[in-house]
Amino acid sequence: MLGYVFENESEVKIFSSEGTQAVRGMIKLAYYPCDSVGTGEPDEDMLIDEEQDPSALVGKNLYFRVEIKEAKDLPRELSKDTYVTYELKSEPGR
Repeated sequence: MLGYVFENESEVKIFSSEGTQAVRGMIKLAYYPCDSVGTGEPDEDMLIDEEQDPSALVGKNLYFRVEIKEAKDLPRELSKDTYVTYELKSEPGR
């Protein structure tokens, strides 16, 4: 629910990159709404309360800082040179 522009922290499964559905570990991450630089708070007009419709933000740029808090239960062979990628399902071409 990025449209509500609030902080969120989650722990999610890491799946195999070989295309199987095997769980290879867990990752704890958080995202925080921020300004375009990633260090300050978002503009007031970007904050939506429970009574407002998040569709009011359509066409506006939203910025979030993503933090990886922890990765655990990774197999030893995958515990070196690890990295994280992500994509939003609403991005063009998805």
